[in-house]
Amino acid sequence: MKKSPMIVLAGGNGYIGGTTAFALQEAGFVPVIIDNFSTSKKGAFNDFEVLEADLTDFSQTQRALKKIGPVAGLIHFAAKALVPESFEIPGLYYKNNLLSTANLAELSVELGIPIFLHSSSCAVYGVPKSVPISENSELHASSPYGDTKIMAEILLDRYRQMGKFKVLHLRYFNPAGAWPKYDWGEAHDPETHLIPNLILSAIKNQPVSLFGDQYSTPDGSCIRDFIHVVDLAEAHVKTLQMLLAGKAMPPCLNIGRGEGSSVLQVIQAAEKVLGKKIQVKKEPGRAGDPPELVADVTLMNKVLDWTPRKSLSNMIEDDWTWRSSTVK
Repeated sequence: MKKSPMIVLAGGNGYIGGTTAFALQEAGFVPVIIDNFSTSKKGAFNDFEVLEADLTDFSQTQRALKKIGPVAGLIHFAAKALVPESFEIPGLYYKNNLLSTANLAELSVELGIPIFLHSSSCAVYGVPKSVPISENSELHASSPYGDTKIMAEILLDRYRQMGKFKVLHLRYFNPAGAWPKYDWGEAHDPETHLIPNLILSAIKNQPVSLFGDQYSTPDGSCIRDFIHVVDLAEAHVKTLQMLLAGKAMPPCLNIGRGEGSSVLQVIQAAEKVLGKKIQVKKEPGRAGDPPELVADVTLMNKVLDWTPRKSLSNMIEDDWTWRSSTVK
């Protein structure tokens, strides 16, 4: 009987990593989580092997990964990923995000892991010259966090060019939503992302912050391309399946819906879904926030033969279902 492929999820205890672990299991893979649990509590992964290691520590990570095998592929989710915070502690972002990537790349070579799927970000594009943004757009980050993602892509591309392993960068746009089936959602303290904060605002009857209303957009608020985290996880599964099947793949793919929603439009959508008015507190715009980020998903649709299924309303509904049962 053929063994199910084992996939290592570095940083797999986080929001996106955990969701992807469940999606991989449903697709017949064997997920193995490796995480230092610095930004997330140990999740309820009763069916998965969980390894604890600081990914910036080569020896510690090496010891952990040598306990398992053989590994069919590795997905690197682990990163500090808050744009405003990256301006406050840039050195820690460079150290954490790049050292973990370099360590995992070297260990992939040492342990013969043939596929390296990298969680990249639309932050690599900075303030784009045109929208929607294609994968061929200039990489010009507007934050230290975005810098680290560009540098990680360059580092991994060098390994790919040397024939060490297959590499594909998935450039996420704005993940949102939850997976109530597995009691899994976005849990940060403090929470910085829009949809979770809208739900928290509704639960606690507190105002939500609107960061900037003078951008060069139709209603003055930032425009983002939101994708349901379950759809994002499915994109990882499809990408892995194609790489394992030996299909020719591009070096990077945008992962979004190709539809932009302004912050004010998302607030209105949340009010409609939740059936209540949300208080808004206007704040100055944040450093590193481009006015508009919307993916050109033409290549994603073609290469993966796939389109995200869930709407913005689904993201709000699922976050509400999950968060309203967890927030005291």
